Amino acid sequence: MTRNEYYKSDQWREIALQVKKRDKFTCTKCGAKNCRLNVHHLHYRLLFNEHKDLTCLTTLCEPCHRETHGLPAESTWQEIEEQMKRVFGPKG
Repeated sequence: MTRNEYYKSDQWREIALQVKKRDKFTCTKCGAKNCRLNVHHLHYRLLFNEHKDLTCLTTLCEPCHRETHGLPAESTWQEIEEQMKRVFGPKG
């Protein structure tokens, strides 16, 4: 399973929901609520196995998530995907 396939899986959706609930549906960086939230990996050592330790994940609003990845807050998801390809390779 590729990273992109994993992020569309029921397993990831359940993990992401658990993390957002834990963080009270609030961005842990800026405190934003009632906005689109993403679950961010603090490290990738448990990629595909995050369920073993949810502390490797945190909740971020989209602007904070983009800035955390070193991109401007107004970056497009295409730009973010290009950065992820540089990290994980083209097949993700």
